[in-house]
Amino acid sequence: MHGLAATTVPIAVIGAVIPVLGKLTSQMAMSTAAVRISDDAQRKVDLVRSRGRDAIAVARAIDEVKAAASVA
Repeated sequence: MHGLAATTVPIAVIGAVIPVLGKLTSQMAMSTAAVRISDDAQRKVDLVRSRGRDAIAVARAIDEVKAAASVA
């Protein structure tokens, strides 16, 4: 093989492998850094979030009623 043809294939293989290795490394890092919590703790988190969403919904409903009353 000529010099250019001999180096093209290895360079192409290396170029294809580098992104795969980067993705695998980032996935391993994310799974290692992920925080696992118990089912009870997750229920508490969900309860706090739902209360926050409920409070926002009530505040928006009050604002809409006030706006409708001021228009009428």
